[in-house]
Parts: sequence; structure tokens; C-alpha cells
Amino acid sequence: MGHTQRVLTFVLIALALAGWAEARTWTEPSVTWAPVDNLSNLAGDSTYATAAFDPSTGHLFVAWVDAGVAEREEILGRRWDGSNQNWEPGLGSPADNLSQSEWADSGPCLFFDGKGTGLLLWTRRYSAFQGAPADGTDLLWRAWDGTSWSEEAVLYHSSSYLPTSYGYGLIPLKQLTRSCCLLSGRRAI
Repeated sequence: MGHTQRVLTFVLIALALAGWAEARTWTEPSVTWAPVDNLSNLAGDSTYATAAFDPSTGHLFVAWVDAGVAEREEILGRRWDGSNQNWEPGLGSPADNLSQSEWADSGPCLFFDGKGTGLLLWTRRYSAFQGAPADGTDLLWRAWDGTSWSEEAVLYHSSSYLPTSYGYGLIPLKQLTRSCCLLSGRRAI
């Protein structure tokens, strides 16, 4: 897959998951369009898509917020295997539930360091009003080691329920030391 095709595929997938466009892929050199792939395969809304390319493997990772899994939103994801030209897990199977929580998860952000290590960040919000033992907002993360995701861990905890959705961005500061800068933004209501 050429660089231009990877970039355009990434953009089309992100726009499709956000509901702004239909995603289609093509094969070179005849530029034949393939049918649209529904990465979620669920009835609920799929929003706040993020994607990251792992240059060490040629895999594209996609994560999004999905309202069709449980009572509250979850972070789902799939991986495009460029060598096999298919999604993992396969489109006939459910997407990976990367957050698996009974509370609201949102704001996924993906980053790869070029050596096969990936980072997924997201926010979890919960309140005593919704049946949680206490109010809180957590910034969580999981790492991809080249074969699987680590268990989730809390990077930051606030004892306040912050009701709006957050979005994150990661900017690499030094590729060699795997340092990065976390940017946080709150969506206005």
C-alpha cells in the first residue's frame, strides 16, 4: 500500500466513523472502489473516531466511541492488517471493546511510536447519580505491544464528574525516548 493510499484510507475511515462521509477503499492501478465497510456493525451511533498508523508493521488502528454496545458508550476498535488486507477482528465479528466499563467512555486518542508500541487514551465519567459509588472522571490508557493491548490503567483521576466529552491529541516530542505531549480539550455544549 503506497503512502498516498494509506493517508487517504485513514482520512476516509475517520470521516466515515464520524458520520461525515462514506468510506471506500481502492486498489491500484485500476482505481476500483470496494464496498463500504461498517467497522462497528452495531445499531448505535459511532462517533469521535481516531486512527493511527503503525509504520513498523503497516497496520492501521482505528478506535471510536460506540453507543450500541451497552447502556453507556464504550471505546471500540479494529486493526487493518495491510499484509493480509483485512480487518482484525474480522467484520463478521464484533469490534474489540477496548474500555469494557459500565460507565461512559469517550474521547479516544491513538498514537504509535514507529517501533510497534501503541498508546490508546480515553476518558471515563461516572457519577453517584447514575449509580456509581462516587463521582469521578478518569483519564485511562492501554498500550499495544505488537500483539495485544495491555490492561487499562488510570493515568489521572478527578473526584469530580465532568459531564462533557473530552478529546485528546498526542504530539511526539522525542521519537527516540518515546516522550509525548498530551493535549486535552473539552467540547462545548
